Amino acid sequence: MATKPKISDTAQYDILIYNDYKDASVNIYIPKIKIEAPKKSDYKKGYCYRYFYQQSNDKKASVKEIPQTEYDKIQGNFLYRTLKIKWKIIGDAQVAKNINTKVAHTADKVMPGIKDVLSSNFLLFWQNLPDTAIQFDVTNKLPKIPIKKKRFNVELVSAVLFDERGFIYILTEGSDIIYTEDSIGILAQL
Repeated sequence: MATKPKISDTAQYDILIYNDYKDASVNIYIPKIKIEAPKKSDYKKGYCYRYFYQQSNDKKASVKEIPQTEYDKIQGNFLYRTLKIKWKIIGDAQVAKNINTKVAHTADKVMPGIKDVLSSNFLLFWQNLPDTAIQFDVTNKLPKIPIKKKRFNVELVSAVLFDERGFIYILTEGSDIIYTEDSIGILAQL
């Protein structure tokens, strides 16, 4: 007669845990996908914010655009990587296109695949209105926040933005700013 193999304590524990949770239901929130048009107040400012998410455990997962309300709901959810970008929507068309292209290329280093979503129209929402934005250097407006030109963890990036000169900067969850005329160079060092 054959004897049953002994089951280790660890295996017995795993079986008990499995039996406790095998019938449990899991609720996973899936954000509603929608491209939100800018408001009149955004056109007065000259830019709008766009919000995106991607499945966090797959860098090849497709990137989806969502409204701010959905973005706010999934902040801190370990299932999703989120990113907010600033999008130029008025002023000279070529300047807006150049800035939005730089934003897309920089954002793609943080969230691979976002460039493909954005590249279909770098002038999405753009209107031929005069650029009323005040020209300023963001580095002079943020003296209390350390500005870094070093490597950083792309998982902690929360936003890809631009100042009124069109220079790109990256905001991390800890409110660190990585600022450079060519932030893609910094991201390429990773």
